[in-house]
Amino acid sequence: MSLTRIHHVALVVADADRALRFYRDLLGLPVAVDRVIEDQGVRGVLLPMPGGDGASACEIEIIQPVRDDTGVAKFLDAQGEGLHHVCLQSSDVAADLRAARDAGLRMIDETPRDGLAGRIGFLHPKSNHGILIEFAQPPADAPHPSGRPAGPVAPAGLDHLVAAVHAPAAVGAQLQERFG
Repeated sequence: MSLTRIHHVALVVADADRALRFYRDLLGLPVAVDRVIEDQGVRGVLLPMPGGDGASACEIEIIQPVRDDTGVAKFLDAQGEGLHHVCLQSSDVAADLRAARDAGLRMIDETPRDGLAGRIGFLHPKSNHGILIEFAQPPADAPHPSGRPAGPVAPAGLDHLVAAVHAPAAVGAQLQERFG
């Protein structure tokens, strides 16, 4: 697989403007992209997090359903606000989706489609210990803001993610085998 890093962590919210008051206004994260994706029925906002060297290392994505008939709206109704998915950056999203399918993983997308982060595809959470995984291949001209956030409570970066599982060693080995 050609996965290179965690591109973003997506949070589903009922009100993106309210969420931006925390992530943009308090933490000082810059807004790189803010747009409605009509065919998916969501408003998506990408906010880059700084890396250790001040470059963009990872992004927070805020997603808000703008219609009630979407998967994101159903997720929000069932689960409430919080973590929606983890996105891994790919240099060849089509090949990575094929490799995941060939490895027997349950797919949401068999082929890439357009998304907020470029060409994207999702793996079903039932194949990934309850976590919705997205692969994304950003366009070459994607914005890459760098530098430190300017908010009153500016984070230094996103260090790691934690997932609670029943068999950490087995899950770790499986993730290593699947994603490198």
